[in-house]
Amino acid sequence: MSEADPLKALCRSLASRLMSARGGHAVEVWEALGLGASQCRLDTPGAPAMPEEGPQHVGIWKAEPDGSWPRDIALGDTFHLWANVDRIPAKPASLKRIVLVGESTARGWFYDPAYTPAGVLKSCLDKIAAECFEVIDLARTSLSFEEMMSLGRGAQALDADVVVFFAGNNWFAWDYPNIVRNDAKRRCEAAAVLREYGVPGLKAHLEQGANRYFTSRLSEYFPKLSKRSAVMFVIPAYNLLDWHWEMGPDIPSLPENDVARWVQLSGRGASAFEEGNYGEAEALAGEMHGLDKGTAVSSLELLARCKLKQGLREEACELLTQARDAHSYLSWQTPKTHRCIEQAIRSVCQQADVSLVDLPAEFSKHAEGGIPGRRYFLDHCHMTAEGIRIAMAAVSETIAGQFGISVPPREQVLSQVPQPGPDVQGAAHLAACMHSAQLGQPSEIIAYHLKTAVTAYPPLARALADYLELHAWVAPNWMCNNFEGDRETKLSPLRRSQRAGIQRKGIQQTLMQVFGEEPGTTYASAIAKCGSVLRAQRGVAPGNRIDLLEGWFSGSFADERNKSDRQFFVAHAPVSTFPLICATSSGITLCLTCRRHPSGDMPTTILVNGEAVAEIQVTPHWRTWRIPLPSQTMNRPVNTLAIRWPDVPIPAKEVLEQAADEMERGQTPTIWPIFGEIHALRAGVTGEDQGSLPQQSGNV
Repeated sequence: MSEADPLKALCRSLASRLMSARGGHAVEVWEALGLGASQCRLDTPGAPAMPEEGPQHVGIWKAEPDGSWPRDIALGDTFHLWANVDRIPAKPASLKRIVLVGESTARGWFYDPAYTPAGVLKSCLDKIAAECFEVIDLARTSLSFEEMMSLGRGAQALDADVVVFFAGNNWFAWDYPNIVRNDAKRRCEAAAVLREYGVPGLKAHLEQGANRYFTSRLSEYFPKLSKRSAVMFVIPAYNLLDWHWEMGPDIPSLPENDVARWVQLSGRGASAFEEGNYGEAEALAGEMHGLDKGTAVSSLELLARCKLKQGLREEACELLTQARDAHSYLSWQTPKTHRCIEQAIRSVCQQADVSLVDLPAEFSKHAEGGIPGRRYFLDHCHMTAEGIRIAMAAVSETIAGQFGISVPPREQVLSQVPQPGPDVQGAAHLAACMHSAQLGQPSEIIAYHLKTAVTAYPPLARALADYLELHAWVAPNWMCNNFEGDRETKLSPLRRSQRAGIQRKGIQQTLMQVFGEEPGTTYASAIAKCGSVLRAQRGVAPGNRIDLLEGWFSGSFADERNKSDRQFFVAHAPVSTFPLICATSSGITLCLTCRRHPSGDMPTTILVNGEAVAEIQVTPHWRTWRIPLPSQTMNRPVNTLAIRWPDVPIPAKEVLEQAADEMERGQTPTIWPIFGEIHALRAGVTGEDQGSLPQQSGNV
């Protein structure tokens, strides 16, 4: 869409509200912008100036008089984010020093510290020109844009001959949303665009703003940095083929009844595709895309899958790239390098004469059909060993070219570069298996990583069994024997990934299902034990009433994001699902307190394992319902309770107006459609006290 004028939209928004009952809020916004009678221009704050003096710290390393840089013990809490290097030596006179600066992808997340991009780069350079280069690893997990620029300056304090930047995944996912949130002008302009042009307008506005911002910052930064060191940039690639939207809701609030129509088309399109009617599925996906205007992933992914069935891989690749960027209007996303960031990097590198390694193009050359997937990626952006090897081979070739060194064929170089051992390879895939389950990926992807892991290193099956059981216990991690066992393992990539995963416990329903489908007595006995712990710790039983809104029952990070900061569950999809574990043969009663906006005579349906057990008429006011659940429907180790709301959400204008207000206040906006809200959802044995109930309550 054409670029909206954010300043005009902001002025129209303020003028409209000044003339309405919301004039007080408009004055608050005006004052937040720092506007007065003598100030009516909204200038963009300039970039901070680069310091002239060399730093005393480069990352966690501190300068010493002898020219070496030991780790600063005062920064020990962050050591795990960096290379496991105790001291950076003074630069040898005989070697060219290459400094790698980057994010978790450059860190080699899932393999680090056993196998890293910096280590592979050093091996590649040694095969090209022995004893000519050294590589200093300054990659850091969760690196921000400002930290990247600071490390680039620090690399020159290390006497770098070449500074290699491998970054961009975090810029639009984390950095730019914070820039907008912390700048009154930017967030008020964004809110005005949302009011006037809706979510598609907001998406375009943010992408254009990010492109301008990073283009400006890099255009100022690179020429100054290039005066002392050669500069190279590596654009990260993305798992287009095998990574799917992971953060829960997909479709934002749309005008009229477009959300209801979109939901209906989505169901029909998925069914048509599964039945092999690809032409019909493509037509339905096209209609969905016409409604969401590129702001939803599902329509683009379905279109891409239809194109793949027709052998149109270039068109499919473009659609999957658009799907990757579809939710650029969100204030939090998993790391990825959006097209607007890629364009900024390419443009500045060309203008500033900075060497460029374009991994999206590089992987497209090697990937079967031109679309990179699981062969090169363990998740959305973190690479497999093969991906790391291809990426660093391309970087080493570019570095060698800068020094006029002839490069042997890539296959010859890579044949001599070490591969990770089977224990490290297996641990990386098992960590990817856990990570994929936490981020709501399909069972097929989770099963692929599990099978790859235990095939490479069979003892990992026991590690996963411990992980699943650990999540089942109510007790804190430090009180569980499984946690102590994990701490003793020597598989550091697995240990770190497990530690990240178990900071927040949750039901691992998909992972348990995938694990249970693997053949072998180890798996069967582990699942049986885990099921026993689940029933004892988390199951409905006499004297044990279960709160299904507790975070543990969300199942994945994606599900938990359906909870808002308003202290109750907000249903952003027409169906809300919850796991329900039964540890009793007695009857179970569900206690549900909910509300939704008026929806005529359309009922809300309660289902257990796909079977309807009750219908209720939900009102705009909080009301509590006691719903008996037939015992014959509770026939699984983990049952699925579903609440199917009427498919007409709160009007988009109301939702987006509230979201714009939240943006102006610097809060995270809620722009998803709202189908219903749940204040309480408890399950207990029939006849037992369900706790205090409001006056408006009823039985089914």
